[in-house]
Amino acid sequence: MYKNGELDQFHSGTSIPNFNMKNFLKLKIYFPPIIDIIKFSNFLDMFYSKKFSPQTQTLEKLRDTLLPKLMSGEVRVKV
Repeated sequence: MYKNGELDQFHSGTSIPNFNMKNFLKLKIYFPPIIDIIKFSNFLDMFYSKKFSPQTQTLEKLRDTLLPKLMSGEVRVKV
């Protein structure tokens, strides 16, 4: 986008024009080993499967329904 001049429309003020894009484009990007990416992906799969399980979603709906009623005093809990 920079080489094609597409970023020119975003120049407003002094911070963007002073940004040295040539040096920025020379930066190397390092990626972790594939095994670490797979382990992290597996962790996220496990995390999201728990977070979005039907039981978790039901409990979240129940919490979102009851909490405002408890806070307003509409519903009371015996101690």
